This record gives sequence, C-alpha cells and structure tokens, in this order.
Amino acid sequence: MHDIHKTNESHWKYASSSEYCIQNIKFYAGKKCHIEFKKGVLLLHCILVCRIIRTTGAGETMSKATNKAVKIIRKMILEGVFAPGAHLKEEELAKVCGVSRTPVRDALRALAAEDYVRIIPNHGTFVSEWSGQDIADIFLLRSMLEAYGARLAAQKATKEHINTMRKEVERIDKMLSSGKGVDLEIFLAGNKKFHETLREAAGSDRLTKIISRLISQPVVARTAISYTRDDLQRSNEHHAELVEAISAKDGEWAHSVMTSHILAAFQVYKRHYNPDQVEISD
Repeated sequence: MHDIHKTNESHWKYASSSEYCIQNIKFYAGKKCHIEFKKGVLLLHCILVCRIIRTTGAGETMSKATNKAVKIIRKMILEGVFAPGAHLKEEELAKVCGVSRTPVRDALRALAAEDYVRIIPNHGTFVSEWSGQDIADIFLLRSMLEAYGARLAAQKATKEHINTMRKEVERIDKMLSSGKGVDLEIFLAGNKKFHETLREAAGSDRLTKIISRLISQPVVARTAISYTRDDLQRSNEHHAELVEAISAKDGEWAHSVMTSHILAAFQVYKRHYNPDQVEISD
C-alpha cells in the first residue's frame, strides 16, 4: 500500500515500465483505489485523477456526477435514443447529463467496460452494435455454458449458495406480486445476483470467467426491458425451479431448466428487436 503523498516520480516511472503492475493507492480521504498499469498506458490518467482528488478534495462529487452520467447515458442507449453505431460526443453528453466533461469521460469508460460503447482511439466513442448472428451466438453459447454450470452447481452448491439464490427468487417474486408497477432495477439486480451465485456454486473459476466475458450487459438489459410481467414471472419461476433442482442435487434437471431459461430469453429478445430474423442453429 502506498500513500499518494509519499509516492515519488521514480516509483511512477518504475510502474510505467512494468509489463503488468498493480498498485493500491491510498487517496487523501483514506479511500483505496485499485489501479492497473499495462505498459504505462493508464499512467498519466491515473496520476491526473489522483492529483485532482488530492488538490481539490472533489472525490465524492466527481463520483456522484460520474454515476449520474452512467445512468443517463445507459438509459438513453437502452431506449434507443442513441442508436447502435451512433457517435457519442462528450460536450453534448455533458449538457444532456448536466455535468462537466470529466465525469462524462469517466462514465464512457465505465460503459465501455460493460460493452455499451466502444472507445476507438483518435476517433471517438460509439454505441456498441451487434448483428443478429452475434445475438444468436451469445444466447446459444450462454445456454450451453450456463446449463453446464447449473449441472456443476447441483453437485457442489452449499446451503449458503442455495439460500442466497432462494432469497433472490423471493425478492423478485415480492416485487412482482406487490400490485405495483414492475421495478426493473430490482429484477436486474436480483437476476444478476442469482446467476453470479449459481456460477460461484459451480466451483469453476475458468467457467465463470468465460461466461462473464460472454455475457453482454446491454443485451441482458435490453432483454429485461422487453419482458412483460408474464415474461418476468416465467423467468423467476425458472429461477425457483433451478433452486429446487440444485437442492435435490439433480444435475440433469438443473441443466434442462437452465437451457430453457436462456433460450426463452432469446425468444423475448427476438420478439422485440427482431435481429435480422437469425435463428439459433441446431
């Protein structure tokens, strides 16, 4: 752990020359920041951010502004305000979000990490786009890999894993049966936690990494916002059945339910977005 006030230029120079170096830096307020250096590409940006926080004390404000920009830009992408392939300009986004350009820049980096946008050096930032075949491939591979993960989870899940998944099922069910409007944030958060816990229960780091790289959050979110209440109910019923299959240590049952779960989501996506009429190949 290094104190930012004590870190000297020679240390930064050494870090930038490393092939791969990770350092933990203590900010002025005692907060920790995990910074990754790859051949010094991020060096200047990281130093700049640290110096701004150190001299202005604006860490909390910048974080809130960045989060605000992330939510607004993500929502506009999902709603189609920014079409796939659209060029996103920082100055215009800053006006739309009501923040300065710096948090917008940070927000775009965060959205790039989630596959909502692509940042092309010397060209700009563009809304990510997928062909119909891309979408079909994503769902097909997910159906295969996540079904395999469900089979493993049936063999290895602990009571803690099962209880966590059951709580997420109950959390979503409570929202759907409340008689109020659908709260998509609750569904997305519960859905994410459920699947993350199931992958953890599978006990395969390699499988988890492959699935995590495969899952495109924009595709997941666009699928979810296309769901009717009945679709959401069916999805959560799949979750409930997965919990039962895993509790019973029935790998084939869990594999079958997960396959249906992912393919049902693909049908919802196709119904709403009709991606070039592409079908999943047998």
